[in-house]
Amino acid sequence: MLYFENDLEVARGREHLRFFQLRHGARSTRAVATCCHTTLAVDHPAYRENIVMVTADAARVASSEPLPEPWA
Repeated sequence: MLYFENDLEVARGREHLRFFQLRHGARSTRAVATCCHTTLAVDHPAYRENIVMVTADAARVASSEPLPEPWA
């Protein structure tokens, strides 16, 4: 898992971006590309709207260096 500041920008394909929770009452919200069903980022209340989690193998991220794990 990689963590980035919560200032992501959609460069293209905004029409394919949707936000989902896996089940009713879930705490995490996933940003998903509906064209390929890839989870691009995950937000969780523990991140306090400051960071998002990105899986390293699921998406290419054009950004600065990832942040250290928030609880490491």
